[in-house]
Amino acid sequence: MNEKLKNYLSDLHYSENVTAILDVSNQKVLDIRGWGRIIYMFEEYEEGEAFQNEVGKFVLDAINEKLNNELSKINTDVLAEDQISKETNSPIGSVHWYRTILGSTKRIGEFLKYKTPPEKELRSWGETLEILSKEMLSNYDKINQKK
Repeated sequence: MNEKLKNYLSDLHYSENVTAILDVSNQKVLDIRGWGRIIYMFEEYEEGEAFQNEVGKFVLDAINEKLNNELSKINTDVLAEDQISKETNSPIGSVHWYRTILGSTKRIGEFLKYKTPPEKELRSWGETLEILSKEMLSNYDKINQKK
């Protein structure tokens, strides 16, 4: 995958308001279509709307998975041991490192938003957040120095 394509497809998000995948500037990258067919698949309008949004999020997840698979192909054998994050197993400062830390943090936050885990898990997740945050803050100046 070439660099322009990676850059173009990175930092995308799905907007339910416009049923499209947008870039960081909220410019449309991909329009989620099919309403003419979807509307007949469900009895309730809201069900069709939810399904169309589900399709959009699925496509976005597929794009991100493909990008993450490409980013994980970084050859870490050529880097010194202290240049590899023990938490993410990726080069410190790389896009993969950055996204893995933020993704882990986001998942913990999303879970905690809706559920209260047992105290043991809560403590463990707190420790994980602390470790990831310290690593990010300590190496922030290295972001984007490794591709």
